[in-house]
Amino acid sequence: MLLFWGVRLTLNWIIGWEGMHHQDWRYTMLHDNNPALWPLINFFGINMMPTLVVFAALLPAYYCAQSAGKLSALTIVGAAVCIIAAVLQIVSDGQMRRFRRDPANKGRHITNGLWKYSRHPNYLGEVSFWWGIYIMMLGQRPDMWWLIFGPVLMPLLFVFISIPMMEKRLLTTRPGYADYKKATSMLLLLPPRRATESA
Repeated sequence: MLLFWGVRLTLNWIIGWEGMHHQDWRYTMLHDNNPALWPLINFFGINMMPTLVVFAALLPAYYCAQSAGKLSALTIVGAAVCIIAAVLQIVSDGQMRRFRRDPANKGRHITNGLWKYSRHPNYLGEVSFWWGIYIMMLGQRPDMWWLIFGPVLMPLLFVFISIPMMEKRLLTTRPGYADYKKATSMLLLLPPRRATESA
């Protein structure tokens, strides 16, 4: 499962790579808004914190691998969650790539496919994957239930840091995003609360 996750993430990065000159807009924004604090933000906020969150989410995988034995119902359920989560990520990423490649969509936001039901279906897939790993571990090592802090930290990182930062920018760069935000669930795949402009 983890190998598949790593390969998918790496391929996604390769496909979207824009060259050595490219820098994520979030890094530029954080640097420009806080030049004096940039070294601390860079080390702790950009490098250390996400690394620790992923490490915490990986702990259940370690204990699951160390305790590999007879398959249990929970292990199978967890594996199914991981597979569904990976498919969700692949499909949503593919839809976004196709949308961005169309010159007619420049300056617009995607509102079709999975993005009609969730503003961030790719993040939903990422969060769900780590919950799947945790559920798999429970099937092998139920005594390690307290490692739940790992999969809990992952959605918190997205909901309270990554998504608000991204959507603050989208509200200023994408006309109609405010209406889309009001109508569409942040993470969960839910029916739109009202009709939105089709992409």
